[in-house]
Amino acid sequence: MIQDPALEEIQLDMLRARAALQAAVEAVPESLRDTKPAPERWSVAEILEHIAIVNTRVAMMLTALAPTAPMLAAAATASATEFDFALIRDRSTSFMAPELVQPKGMGAAAAWLALGQSWAAVDAALVASSGRDLTMITRPHPALGSLDGYQWFWAVGGHEDRHTAQIVELAEILTAN
Repeated sequence: MIQDPALEEIQLDMLRARAALQAAVEAVPESLRDTKPAPERWSVAEILEHIAIVNTRVAMMLTALAPTAPMLAAAATASATEFDFALIRDRSTSFMAPELVQPKGMGAAAAWLALGQSWAAVDAALVASSGRDLTMITRPHPALGSLDGYQWFWAVGGHEDRHTAQIVELAEILTAN
């Protein structure tokens, strides 16, 4: 259970992002979720698989780093570091996903299952981080620069928002035909 107001706020944002992602996926007919709208574009299944891979990697990193962050004093609470969602949510700027987080070819059902497992891993990392000063652990992000532990958790929801918008775009393309 999370007893850290900063992480509770982040968790609420993640839950909001997950609900929006689920609604976007459900707007795409099941029969079209494995369909690429163009050869160079990802299918819904590939997007879900990519998110699952990223989430799992972030959860592993934060689970390993959290114990190295100092505990907060009993009466202290940390404030989550501000996170600028603009860059991560801005779909006008495209990013090439590094090879290690590119989809490998799961179908939509398997990708959705993997995504659920990645959410559980992120949630476990949140719980493991509770009571720690996550401003004290930093790691570079390939597109966003150096992020502290709080910012990495914020980035999970922001990343899902970015891909939710991508799925909404795909739904429009795929259902227009």
